[in-house]
This record gives sequence, C-alpha cells and structure tokens, in this order.
Amino acid sequence: TEAIAAYRQALALAKQHDQGNQDLTRLYSSLGRALELNSQFDEALANYGELDGVARQQGDRRMELAALMAQITLYATPTSLHDPVKGPALGQEALALARELGDQDAEVRTLWTLALCGMWSGRTAEGIVYAEEAAAMARQLDLTELLAYALNDLGMLYATVLQLEQAKLALYEAGKLWRELDNLPMLTDSMSMACMAHVAAGEYDQAIVLSDEAFQMSASSNNLWGQSYSRMMICWAYWELGQPEQALTMANESVHLGKLAGFIASQVLAGGHQAVIYGNLGAIEQGLTIAQQAVSVAETQFPHFRCHPLGILAQLHLLAGNLTEAEAIVEEGRKDPYAGAHPTWNMRIHIAEAELALRQGDYEQAIAVTDDWLPRLRANNIRTYLVIFLHLRSRALLATGQAEAARPDLVEAQDIATAIGSRSALWPILCNLSQLETNPTEANRLHRQAREIVETIASHIGAADLQASFLNQPAV
Repeated sequence: TEAIAAYRQALALAKQHDQGNQDLTRLYSSLGRALELNSQFDEALANYGELDGVARQQGDRRMELAALMAQITLYATPTSLHDPVKGPALGQEALALARELGDQDAEVRTLWTLALCGMWSGRTAEGIVYAEEAAAMARQLDLTELLAYALNDLGMLYATVLQLEQAKLALYEAGKLWRELDNLPMLTDSMSMACMAHVAAGEYDQAIVLSDEAFQMSASSNNLWGQSYSRMMICWAYWELGQPEQALTMANESVHLGKLAGFIASQVLAGGHQAVIYGNLGAIEQGLTIAQQAVSVAETQFPHFRCHPLGILAQLHLLAGNLTEAEAIVEEGRKDPYAGAHPTWNMRIHIAEAELALRQGDYEQAIAVTDDWLPRLRANNIRTYLVIFLHLRSRALLATGQAEAARPDLVEAQDIATAIGSRSALWPILCNLSQLETNPTEANRLHRQAREIVETIASHIGAADLQASFLNQPAV
C-alpha cells in the first residue's frame, strides 16, 4: 500500500515536470505491479490502459509494447480478469511488435507470457514450447530475471502434465534465481508450485516445509495471493498424513485468503479439497454444498480445473448413494475440453469414473480406467494418485472373484502408502488385505493395524460432530 502511494506520487511529479517516456514507462509498470501484488487487478488494468493511451498519443511504440505486455499477464493468469481468448490474442500482437522493434528483452518476456496463456487456455503443450523457447533465449542473452520467470512457469507447465521431476528441477532453479534477485513474491510462487509437485509425488514432508516458508514470507509482506497459494495443496498432504483438522485449517485458510486476493484457483482446488475432506469425514451434505460452490466458481471464472471439483462432486454423490447424479457428472467430465490439458490437477474426474463403474457393477470398465492411468502414474512417480488407482483396480478384481490377481495391487498400494506416510489411504488397503489373508493371526494383525490408524485419524479431528460422523461410517 505504501509502495502504491509512493509510485502514484512519483508518477504525478513525472507528468508535472514532463519527464521522458522511459521514466513514465517504468513508473506506470512499477505502479501496476504493486497494484497486482495488492490484488487490485481492475486498478492495475486501468493503470496499464492509461500507459497505453499516453503511448499512442505520443506515437511511442516501445511504450505501447510495455503497456501491452503488462496487460497480457492479467488476462493470462487466474485473476478475476482472466480471459483465455484475449490473453493469447494480445500475446501474439505483442510478440509481433517486439520482433518488429528488434527488442529481444521484450520478445523473451512475451514468449514467457504466451507460455502462461498456453497454461491457462488449455494449450499446455503449446505453453511448454513457448516456455522452453523463452528460457533458452533468456540464457543465451544472460537475462537473469526473465530466465527465472520462464523457468517458474515452465515448472508449472511440467507439473500440470505429470512431469513432476522436470517440474521440480525448473522450479528449484527458478527459486535460486529469485533469492539472488531478492524477489520474494516470485520466490513464494515457485515454492508454492514446487509444494504442489511434492504433494502429487507423495513427498509430504518436503511439501510442508515449502508451504510454511512460502506462507511466512508472503505474510511478512501482506501478499494475500502468496499466502493463499502456499496453502492451496498442502491441505491434501495433511489429509494423507491422517491429520484432518490441520487439513481443513489449511484448506479453509487458502479459500478465505484466495477470495480476499482475487486468486480464483484456490476457490476451485482448495475448495474441492475442503469438500472431499468433509465427505471422507462423513459430513457428506456439507461436502456436497462446498463442492457445488467450487464447481460454480470454476464454470464461471476458472474452467481449466473444473474437472477437479466436478470429480469430487461425483465422488460425494456416490457416497450419498446418488448414482444417477454421479453418472451425469462423470459424463460432463468426459466431455470437458480441459480434462486432458491439465491431467495432474484434473485427476479426480478419472477417480470418480472408476468409482462409479465399481458402484454400477461394471468391473471391466473400472479396470480399464485404472489400466489407462497406472502406467503414466508409475512412469512419473505420482505416488499420491498411484495408491488410489491401485486400490481401485484391486477392488474391481476382488469384485470379480480374482483374489489372487488383486493381491499384488494391494501389496504394492500398501508399500507405497507406507513409504509416503499416507494413513488415510493405508487403513482401507489393510482391511482388504486382512480379508484376503488365510492365516488368522496375520489377518488379525492387519486388521488391528488398520484400526490403530483409524483411531489415530479420529484423534486428529477436533470438532466433536465431525469425529462422530467419521467414526459412524460403515467402513470405519
């Protein structure tokens, strides 16, 4: 807020004393960035529009290019102004102008913003090409800050299409550069995305360390967007670790701060996690309400990750016994144009599809869905979802009487869940294994281990009503 006031004062003085266009461009750009960091996106857009007006009035093409590039990120990223059509169109216009002017710095910056446009318009493969081109050009020209930006969003794109190891390498390199540049808002951005990659990989301890550091860094500068982002995925790590109360605290915090910041992604992703956590605790109606809210936000403002809350909504209807509603939602997910563009974050719709097939007795379809995803999850070491799909496949095989075929899947799922510390996934697997066990002593041991995990999870539920609804579920 203080920076915004100072930039406004500086801009007024620059106009009064007829400063040159280079100073004006820098001041308008800096003011706009401060407004963005304060979640004042409409004011930032108006500021860039004013810069564009001055540029056109004076016939200054470089100033016009600066105004154009600044506007692209507002439309390209998940702000309240997000526009998946306008962002890429402005990006192509800026790229042509940068090349016409021979401005390589602007060309790299525009390639980076086009990578963002690819990410948030469902063209992730195209986005990766732009990001890799921007990073290579930035290295060649020794443009450190632009290299950091390109790597940051290349990491995000890699993570989105299941390539977690490549994502972490890019994000950690970007983070190192942000530290050297002392750019804390972007450092928290890199850390938050790396946190999400670690959660998907089942590396929960690393994810928590990154989340906490990113949150504290964002809180110290009142960066609401950064605070929300840092908590957006970590809620699921706490759920996997068997700490429901902490999981809900993180999800609630991410959604609340996201609303204040205009960070739409948190309302869709963390909102979806809120819903499924309540559902898994037996508060199905509460979960359904929250999931529907997350779907509505996605449909109106953030369609790219709509399949995430949509899949959760279907799962909750299945828990409630509403098979017709669940089937209709899964069918919606199959037709969603973004389902294939962001597979890592849209995995829930495929989980719901397999669960629906199980409930409908279509075990061949359940096996087909899991067989489609298991090789890709194994190849990219996406252990959080690998456990879920292995367990789903084993349940379908058990339902068809193929107990011996189901056992290897259950054992693999048990080993992975144990390795990553996922209590919430482990106890149902142990129950299934105990039912397959012919040795009564071993069966009792497995069942007792499952019971101990359930008791541990219950002890981490603070609200008495939620603890009761969790313990009253038939499986529990």
